[in-house]
Amino acid sequence: MFGWLGSIIGGIASSFATPLLSYLTAARNAALDGFRTGAGLDAEAYKAWLSYQVEITAAKAAANSWWGPRVLMMIVGTPAALHTAFVFLDTTFTFGSGHYGSLGVPKLPPDYFDFEKMIVSSLFVVSTVGPMASAATAWLHRK
Repeated sequence: MFGWLGSIIGGIASSFATPLLSYLTAARNAALDGFRTGAGLDAEAYKAWLSYQVEITAAKAAANSWWGPRVLMMIVGTPAALHTAFVFLDTTFTFGSGHYGSLGVPKLPPDYFDFEKMIVSSLFVVSTVGPMASAATAWLHRK
């Protein structure tokens, strides 16, 4: 009697479990295929990025072999950086006089200030480009 009842329950359970397990396997395979596609796209993107970096480094090496930009930076960049540093120090510290601006370093007029700002900014270049987007990460974090 229990064998007959067990076979009925087993048949009913397998009729529900088989489609459920096949659905879960298909979903897992779809996720794995999506990740493989994203990883493949990432590999190609990183190869292109590496090639780009090699070309940029070669161009920088060629540009750095010429002395003109270095002389220009020494003539123009050094005074601009020094003036900016003295203005910063003068407006930040009191140097024992009890008030800021005790050294009396004047700020530049607006036109020259913009030039100085560009020159000093070019001395301390900060990349505004973030890291490369990852296709695999984007695919995994989709909503």
